[in-house]
Amino acid sequence: MQPARNSIDSTDLSKLPSPPAVVLELLQAFSDEDIEFGVLARICSQDAALTTRMLAVANSAAFRRHSHPLTSLDRVLVMLGTEMVKTIALITSVIQSFEDLAGIPESELRGYWRHALVCAHLAKRLAQTTGYPRPDEAYLSGLLHDVGKLVIASQRGEGYAQVRSVATTPGAFLARERELFQTDHCQIGAALMSAWRLRSFLADAVRYHHESAETLREAHPLVRLVHVANALDSEVWEEDRAFAAGDILFGLTPALLRGLRDVSRAMVTELSGPLGIAAEDTEADRPPTASRGPSQAADRLRSELRDTVLVEGLRGHLDAQAGESALLEAIARCVTLLFGVERTRFFLPTEDHRLRGMDPSEPDESFNQLECASDGAATLVGHAYREGVITHTTAETVDLGVFDRQVAGAGGAMLLLPLIHAGRRLAVAVLEASEDQLPRLLARSRLLSLFGAEAGRSMAELRARVERQQEEWAERQLLEGGRFQQVLHEVNNPLSIARNYLDLLGQQLAADTEAGTHLQVLREELERVGNILVRLTDDEQETSGRSPCDDLCGRVRRLAGLLDHALCRPRGIQLVVRCADSVPPVAMDSDTLKQVLINLVRNAAEALTDGGRIQVTVQTAVNVQGRTYVELSVSDDGPGIPPNLVPKLFQPVTTTKPGHGGMGLAIVRNLVGSADGLVSYRAPGGGGSRFQVLLPPATPPQAQEDR
Repeated sequence: MQPARNSIDSTDLSKLPSPPAVVLELLQAFSDEDIEFGVLARICSQDAALTTRMLAVANSAAFRRHSHPLTSLDRVLVMLGTEMVKTIALITSVIQSFEDLAGIPESELRGYWRHALVCAHLAKRLAQTTGYPRPDEAYLSGLLHDVGKLVIASQRGEGYAQVRSVATTPGAFLARERELFQTDHCQIGAALMSAWRLRSFLADAVRYHHESAETLREAHPLVRLVHVANALDSEVWEEDRAFAAGDILFGLTPALLRGLRDVSRAMVTELSGPLGIAAEDTEADRPPTASRGPSQAADRLRSELRDTVLVEGLRGHLDAQAGESALLEAIARCVTLLFGVERTRFFLPTEDHRLRGMDPSEPDESFNQLECASDGAATLVGHAYREGVITHTTAETVDLGVFDRQVAGAGGAMLLLPLIHAGRRLAVAVLEASEDQLPRLLARSRLLSLFGAEAGRSMAELRARVERQQEEWAERQLLEGGRFQQVLHEVNNPLSIARNYLDLLGQQLAADTEAGTHLQVLREELERVGNILVRLTDDEQETSGRSPCDDLCGRVRRLAGLLDHALCRPRGIQLVVRCADSVPPVAMDSDTLKQVLINLVRNAAEALTDGGRIQVTVQTAVNVQGRTYVELSVSDDGPGIPPNLVPKLFQPVTTTKPGHGGMGLAIVRNLVGSADGLVSYRAPGGGGSRFQVLLPPATPPQAQEDR
């Protein structure tokens, strides 16, 4: 049974118009990065249509994440998130902005958006299926691939119906467009994308989406993805040709392509009703309504959309600049493009809280010598910077100080545009406007503010990048210097041991004058080697291919005996070694183990007084966070480490010993980390210090072969 023609369909939200002023306020609210959901809820609650759209989308199957329908607008907005709320507002505003287009009836406009959304979802799914690494880029390309149609219709709507009358094949459609407009929607859309200076093949994807599959075989994947997505959902592409394109360009079967298309269409169908873009009755079936002229708010809404698109289109150009001078030049060029102002100069803050002139077009000009206070007490430039407000002067402005007159120049007119991001004042742009230009600029204050915020964002992000690069450079310099100090420190270990042995021999051969002379020569030569090492600048040569230590306890005991004679006994320190039974091989070579143990025992010995005690312990099966380690610990009963030094204990500059370079523990951390181990420090309850080194067991040879 067919429903009555005059029956009411409660699911059709497309006929619920939203007041342009409400949509405009919602869009403007998103300029605040910290916008609260309560503010968004207040704005949406002013309009039944917009509130209904939000509720319908939130409670649709595509977005439902809850067992019961949501009826609270606050909860709806929180669930959707700011990005989806903004998307709904944008779609609502764009639909209403193009609602009165003569070239595209309302029903056809809904079809346009439906096709755009299907292509967007389909392009994203094709990207995920084929392994394209940027599926979100594919989504955006699919969404915008036909935007040229809207551009043409907005300017030449009277002829667009003639194009639709011959839209039977892609070739016929484009040929008719070129015949009537000397261009086609592919070229227009690509030109719009190119103007945004995106680092993407998005413009090419728009430009070539109606090319034949044969000509796109070697094209960029994004171009091919959008071509196949459009063909699969197009009215003017035969299904067999669309499936053939998917096979030629990606080797995908018709069954897979059909499945991806069906899923995409189902998702868009779920969203099309809540967003008001579902298919409905034809114009002939709809009762006539009185024509409504555009309201002042509607004009503002169109202007807002235009300004937002203009500023967003310049983002890529600004972000592509590598340095601040280049960025200032780019900002000046953008001002010329947007407002027709021939020259833009800047005042930038200095470290001493002043503003200094900067002319990017003529760096050596006298403008760069101008300087004023940033507190705004005496100049309009300072006032614009401090207050963050657009300020202007004319030739008739009275009480203008000499400094501001110098800034304005001979014409006497200028507009001061603060560049601000996240409340941070970054610069003031000085637009040299003529008396005739000023009224037009002031009438576009919203666009000026949007551009000032965008330029401020680019400048803030550029400065942050520069700061990060400087920090990374300084860190590299520190690490390079640290590596060299590590080399000296490690070489000094065996030299110190050799010196201590010479001292022992000297005590044993004290009565032998000739032997004492020879020992003194050896001491002097060792000192000379140390002095030569200090002058060396060669980088440390890394070693590789070392074998795991298969006898940890044996090597610890042998090395402890050496350290006992060289470091501990001369200081009256007792060195004790305790090793567990059946210690497995560890993933650290013997030379590295030697360096680690020498550093830890040497640090402990230097921190102790006569009569102190050092204990080296080896234990097995120590479990940390589900992983088993072999533990090597070095503890002493000395004074311990001050608590304020513990957080930075393993950094190169930390030391508790006078005259020590503070490199030993940093070396231990690096060496243990290179063996995939862990090192830590704790102060035992009874005093002293304990350093724990956790080493993973070595991988058996058979396991290495299997891996």
